[in-house]
Amino acid sequence: MKVVVFIVVVVVVVVVVIVVVVIVVVAAVVVIVVVAIDVAAFVVFVVGIVVTVVVVGGGAAVVDVSRVCCQNWHV
Repeated sequence: MKVVVFIVVVVVVVVVVIVVVVIVVVAAVVVIVVVAIDVAAFVVFVVGIVVTVVVVGGGAAVVDVSRVCCQNWHV
C-alpha cells in the first residue's frame, strides 16, 4: 500500500512540475514575442523618421540647387 501511495505522489509531483515548466515556457515565449513586436514597431518608427528626414532634406536640397541654378540661369 505504501508503494502505491509513493508512486501516486511521485506521478502527481512530476505532472505538476511539467505543468509549471510548460506555463513558464509559454509565458517566456509570450513575453519574448511582445518585446519583439515592441522593438519591431520602434525600429519601424525610427526608420520612418529617418526616411522622412532624408526625403524631406533631399527634396529641400534639390529645391535649393534648382533655385540657385535658375537664379544663375536668369542672371
